[in-house]
Amino acid sequence: MNTYAETHANRANLLTHLAAVPLFIFAHIILILALVNLQLVTALLSIIAIVVSMALQGRGHKIEVVKPEPFTGAANFVTRFYREQFYTFPKFVLQGEFFSNLRQR
Repeated sequence: MNTYAETHANRANLLTHLAAVPLFIFAHIILILALVNLQLVTALLSIIAIVVSMALQGRGHKIEVVKPEPFTGAANFVTRFYREQFYTFPKFVLQGEFFSNLRQR
């Protein structure tokens, strides 16, 4: 099994994630607020932002030398993707591994 740092080593992918992951998180917060306040246009724009974030990260992973493990199904995709966005990537940044990889590449 590949480590997270191995699958996030390319400088362009790292910088893509640095922008795309906060976009993903922020868009979810805005989506929840928009749904609570019945602001359907804002909710739709948030969903678009989430999809854009996912697409950017997918493109970033295509340029990595070490590819992430393939998804085994829809539930695996949702579980792994949300865990990466809300837990693994923030931890990767806060523990300094992101900046270590960025300096090495």
